[in-house]
Amino acid sequence: MARERLLEEYTAYPSLLKIYLAAQMYEAFDDLAADEQSLPLNLYERFLAWARSRPSV
Repeated sequence: MARERLLEEYTAYPSLLKIYLAAQMYEAFDDLAADEQSLPLNLYERFLAWARSRPSV
């Protein structure tokens, strides 16, 4: 549901969505590293992979 809202909100600016998601991914990375938690290997998939460009209809 959150992904659908973001896709809708950034429909006109998909590049900005990817920039926003990348910033969120790096913030999560920093938070995990600061807490000395093991870093998940799938941060890209969680934060960015789903937002790939979709063909226009």
